[in-house]
Amino acid sequence: MLRMTLILASLLTLAVVAGCGGGGDQKAASGAPLPLWQRVLLGGDIQGFVPDPEPPALLDLQAFVDQAKDAFVRITPEEAVRELTADAFAGATITTQARAQVDHPIVASAAVQLGSEAQAERLLEWAYADSLSPCPNVCNVDIETFDVSGIPGAKGIRRSRTENASGAGDGGPFESFEIEFVDGPFLYDVLTLGAMPGEIQRDDVIAAAQALYERVKGSPPLAS
Repeated sequence: MLRMTLILASLLTLAVVAGCGGGGDQKAASGAPLPLWQRVLLGGDIQGFVPDPEPPALLDLQAFVDQAKDAFVRITPEEAVRELTADAFAGATITTQARAQVDHPIVASAAVQLGSEAQAERLLEWAYADSLSPCPNVCNVDIETFDVSGIPGAKGIRRSRTENASGAGDGGPFESFEIEFVDGPFLYDVLTLGAMPGEIQRDDVIAAAQALYERVKGSPPLAS
């Protein structure tokens, strides 16, 4: 859902306190209701990366689309608003983690609450189809899928570009991993940004997504 290779700058502005309380590494009992800020990667979920010092902001529909729009491949912001509205969007949050004292690479994590599990599954398929679409212009990015064990229905996507890719222009080499999955009415997304090939290992991203899944699986939304 959030292919954020092109929006690194906007991701770095997301550490805004939203009155949702708590710190980065607090964890609730399995199956207990969780707020959105606890449905993203926490400290320790991916080795060597440090989370934002503040809990991430709760985003409404327009704020979420504004944050994500530059990552869409073929879909437009207007189409995203229509799809999210049809899926009964109820809120979202995004957080980032970086290596200590290093700006790059970054691991981003998002949680989106929809109206039902069926609507979350529909959004996952919609976003996944866009993520596999060819670039609108000359595409010098290789896109491939990979399996994610331990998370039912999870989708894994690797995007990469070599140093001498035809038509690369000012774009340099990179490698990005993304894992999307649904549990209950929530769509979860974990992805890497700004990494050179080999800088982040796919297995580490899978392990982080698995840790997130173990924490959130079966957890219902907070009572309204």
